[in-house]
Amino acid sequence: MEQNKVKPMGELKKEDFGSPVFLGRTIAAPGKALRVRTEAIPQGTVLHRCHDARYPGDSFNPGKILLPNEYGARFSPIRDAALNLIPTMYLASSCEAAIAESVFHDVVATGKTEFFDLRPFSTMHYIQLRLERDLNVVSCRAQDCIYLGIDRDELIGSTRLEYSQTRAWSQAIYQQHPNVDGMKWYSKRNDDHFALILFGGQRVRENELSIAQPSSRLFNNKALGQIIQKTAERLGLILTEE
Repeated sequence: MEQNKVKPMGELKKEDFGSPVFLGRTIAAPGKALRVRTEAIPQGTVLHRCHDARYPGDSFNPGKILLPNEYGARFSPIRDAALNLIPTMYLASSCEAAIAESVFHDVVATGKTEFFDLRPFSTMHYIQLRLERDLNVVSCRAQDCIYLGIDRDELIGSTRLEYSQTRAWSQAIYQQHPNVDGMKWYSKRNDDHFALILFGGQRVRENELSIAQPSSRLFNNKALGQIIQKTAERLGLILTEE
């Protein structure tokens, strides 16, 4: 009896795997007349930032055109009505929140003790900046988000899969409210303190932020190292460098 022969499959093509499936949530798009509630952050306030060592700590991120495989950030990059990229800067009200929003930003809740690799953050720097004028920012507290037209969990609790949708909201806020300097929310990873994004360019200028404490390597600072350790313990993580 002739044995059955297996026909070679050949090289698989993209269409052999079917159509891509979006695994995130669908978030409502912003309207054309957003209502916002704003609050002031007073002149003299010291804010905290963890930043890439390749760029000065008091400079705004100029933004970039994202590639198809890039998620970007929750509220940046964004554009103005003429499609120009808007510089942005993420800051926090404490070093704890700045670390939570950078080093521990992508930690996933598993209910188990996990190892956390610090190597990707080995070149990160930390700086303190002082406001040289009052800032007018959109409040993203739960009730204020409802007033805005979106649930807080959708705006602040979203994952990177949904960032293209949350960016639509920050872009709409920027374009519709020329008196707004940024957005403020309570950190997803440390809600004892707030985080914010500032809109640069014609809104907040670099000379309106002065250096309160110069930039230094994050892991060279003993006090910051203790905060990283305590944050990891609270999150149930074991720090490693391997």
